[in-house]
Amino acid sequence: MSSRFGDFYQKHYRASEDLPEMNQGFDFTGEETRHPIMWFFLGSLLLIILPLMGTLYYYFGPSLKTFSQPEERQSASVKAVHLRIGQSWFKIPSNYLRFRYLHRGGDVSKLSIYVRWPQMSGYSIEDAEEFNNRDAGSQIVYITITAPERVWSAQKRLDDIYPIYFAGKAQKGPYGLTKRRFKAESGYKDDDLFYASGKRGLYLVHCKKTASPLAPPDCYRDIVLSGNTLVQYRFRRAMLKDWRALDRDILNLLGKFRRQ
Repeated sequence: MSSRFGDFYQKHYRASEDLPEMNQGFDFTGEETRHPIMWFFLGSLLLIILPLMGTLYYYFGPSLKTFSQPEERQSASVKAVHLRIGQSWFKIPSNYLRFRYLHRGGDVSKLSIYVRWPQMSGYSIEDAEEFNNRDAGSQIVYITITAPERVWSAQKRLDDIYPIYFAGKAQKGPYGLTKRRFKAESGYKDDDLFYASGKRGLYLVHCKKTASPLAPPDCYRDIVLSGNTLVQYRFRRAMLKDWRALDRDILNLLGKFRRQ
């Protein structure tokens, strides 16, 4: 009896010791993987990821010509595009629009524009070097338009929101502006705040104190255009000396683009 059991054990169990060890994970050695379920999982994952990557590239990536013709990243076309954000409609030449998906027009959640100041011109082949310039002397202004649920006017922010973050007293700033510093523990610690009374109400602007290793310091100003349509434009801090003319020109340009 024990002999028969021993024969059975030798045939069916000890033989398994001669088989290759079952893989406990993926086999990256080139040998056959003995987990078909893993390949099924990988294949399914790729079927989800690849179409998603293709869609993102189509809307946000550069065209294929970009790699051989860098100027094709931007559009020099002056064809007008009709866009709506919130309840506001805009009619904007294509060469002012920063991203290709905006050229399709229609409803958007964020509208991104760039303009060369003081010419107030959009992108062109002749000005390509200026639009691609990232140094402190760049005269390109970046404008973003959104429609958040809640917006606060400049006066509201200065009177009711910022005071708890201020450090010290107001100081006399450059170019006819008043300067306020923020507490080190606040979220605005890297900014200086400047403000002054202007022809169109309170002028209020944040400016970064110092440059990062990759970019010079910027300033950014928020304006409530109407209702819940919020405009933010960003420019190099070196341009702050021209704040009156810059603010006037930006608002005039948006007035031309806006459809009533």
